[in-house]
Amino acid sequence: MLKVVRTGWALLLLVATAAHGVEVPIIGDAHVRGGSKLNTNYGSATALFVRRNTPRYTLLQFDTAGLSGNPVSATLSLRLLALQSPGTFDVYRVIAPWDEATVTGDTAPAYSASVIAGTLALTASDVGSVVTLDVLPAVEAWLSGEPNYGLILIDASAINAKFSSREGAVAPGLDVELVPIPRGSATVAKVGGDYTDPIEAMANVDSGDTWCGVPSADNPCILHIGPGIYDLDGETLEMRPFVSIQGAGSKATTLRSSAAVKVVVAASDTRLSSMRIEAGFGLIALHVLENDRVELADLDVFGVSFSLWVTRSTAVAIRDSSITIADDLGSSVTTYALAVHDSDVRVSGTRIEASGITGSIRSVHVSGASTVAIASSELIGSTLGAFQAKLICLASFNGDLDRLDTDCQL
Repeated sequence: MLKVVRTGWALLLLVATAAHGVEVPIIGDAHVRGGSKLNTNYGSATALFVRRNTPRYTLLQFDTAGLSGNPVSATLSLRLLALQSPGTFDVYRVIAPWDEATVTGDTAPAYSASVIAGTLALTASDVGSVVTLDVLPAVEAWLSGEPNYGLILIDASAINAKFSSREGAVAPGLDVELVPIPRGSATVAKVGGDYTDPIEAMANVDSGDTWCGVPSADNPCILHIGPGIYDLDGETLEMRPFVSIQGAGSKATTLRSSAAVKVVVAASDTRLSSMRIEAGFGLIALHVLENDRVELADLDVFGVSFSLWVTRSTAVAIRDSSITIADDLGSSVTTYALAVHDSDVRVSGTRIEASGITGSIRSVHVSGASTVAIASSELIGSTLGAFQAKLICLASFNGDLDRLDTDCQL
């Protein structure tokens, strides 16, 4: 069954490597009080408090020293034990050192002027559950070199909330999703690069020069291809898992082949971006075959028979690209700009066009157990036959997505 969905969302960016989650250990927590308890330390207490009347603030510190990579999410979690007064609180980044065993209201550290997490509202229904907040800005700051002195929770309205501390039943938690930073890179260029041939560069990922080492989720690599036209001389550029390829732009870098059945074959956990890929008659410009988590961005994919073919793959994202099939040879073979079979594909900001002199050329063909979601894109067909064909669902000749049903099944 084919399902094409028109939505207003922006396509989420797939990263070239899979993010991995880390539970960051908590190394200190305490609440501090005003009033008559201004000089009392509560570092060993089993509970933490946020309260407006007779102010109480909560300090938290997590050990981020061992984190490596680019953070894509960071979630603070707190077990709410009691709520005498519903209300809201904010989270700020602490900017001065403190010690769990000695900190008091009188010695409480300074904190940032701006809130790093949106205001969280607590109600009676939250008692007994774990509440969460997004604290990504704080983690980003710490991993970029800012000192990590932790977080402070301060009332934003009248509130009296009691949370479990690390000495209590459920310690505060910080869960961070990280994307590894590419460690190895190589450059293909006409002059001055590590290689002049993309095929040779990919062959040396983990052999020969071994410029990448062993590519993996913890060791992703990237191959840069500079401006120019690179003729692959009848060979296929086969990508490797965790090795992404980036050109100098869809109008600057071109990969082409006049003889290979496929010009480029994608791989799982990769990103292919910023280039033009073109194939001659009877060839496939770009094939995504049995791959997962593939991002295709800023590409100009041009073919005469098949431009982009996605087969038995999941989590494939196509964004900000152009996919064109132009069969001007009058062949009797049915040709497609984008063909999807047994795959999950998300398309955003992309022009998909079929043009030619035959009646069997189509913008999109979807078959098998496939799901295709399209947003903010143009779909342009060449003949009325494309609309009537089985398993074909196009928006209109002019790409007006308002004419595409929200749930279009053929």
